[in-house]
Amino acid sequence: MDRFPQRFGKYILLDRIASGGMAEVFRAKVTGAEDFHRLIAIKCILPHLVEDEEFCRMFIDEAKLASNLSHANISQIYELGDHAGRLYIGMELISGFNLREITRRIQKLGLRMPDSLVAYIISKAAEALDYAHQMKSLDGAPINIVHRDVSPQNILVSFDGAVKLVDFGIAKAEQRLTETQSGVLKGKFSYMAPEQVRGKPVDNRSDIFALGCVLWELLVGKKAFQGKTDLEILEKVRNPRLKPVHQVDSMVSEVFTPILQKALASNPDKRYQRAHEFAEALQPLMIDQKVIVGSRVASEFMN
Repeated sequence: MDRFPQRFGKYILLDRIASGGMAEVFRAKVTGAEDFHRLIAIKCILPHLVEDEEFCRMFIDEAKLASNLSHANISQIYELGDHAGRLYIGMELISGFNLREITRRIQKLGLRMPDSLVAYIISKAAEALDYAHQMKSLDGAPINIVHRDVSPQNILVSFDGAVKLVDFGIAKAEQRLTETQSGVLKGKFSYMAPEQVRGKPVDNRSDIFALGCVLWELLVGKKAFQGKTDLEILEKVRNPRLKPVHQVDSMVSEVFTPILQKALASNPDKRYQRAHEFAEALQPLMIDQKVIVGSRVASEFMN
């Protein structure tokens, strides 16, 4: 799929916008009667994985799981399909960048994201997580979704200033078909919670820890847990010892320190117990010169 545009079933692929270890994402157009057209994102499983039953099952699970989530801060899933033997997910197209790309661009330009905007982005991501964590099945039973891959790459900010949580590809849920192998770590090491590294059960509070890591990174411009090797990173996460964030970077307001200390507590019982509590702790910080920072300010910053 290197030449564009090209036909892909009922879609026209316009260009490739992302590629990872499991899938690639294309900007696509779907057309209809009376010159109707709509731009969406098409996420396709990589060609060399089409025969891998485990990857295909994970891909299908992601689509089924995410299709049940309808929230302003979660990327919407439209359909799961199969074209010429390749599974694909039709999903909401987010015109913007993920936080990893934004951070790199900011550093390259010598800029700094305002603390109030950081608070807005993380607060909205926390609201998305809380919605997913509290999701119930049709019969009212808790689904117990845990994203398990909350990281800068999976939080997008659009040019309209919207914040979107994406990629539930390795999410854990009670009703999930694909079972995680015992002892297999899934997710990005620098954003894992201590209990995950220790091989203990994970729950919604593990996602809160990961989002705390993202908040730290946006504030100081570097990861909370770094190392020369994966093993070194895992050891630091296993027994986290972080300085107060305002001591790491004097430009960061001290008001973030107690929030981060609670989000990044080694003991899950000492963290925020619900993601909405994390969001609410950040909301008072979304005020800049008596103006509540929201999508308009985010849009201006992105543009």
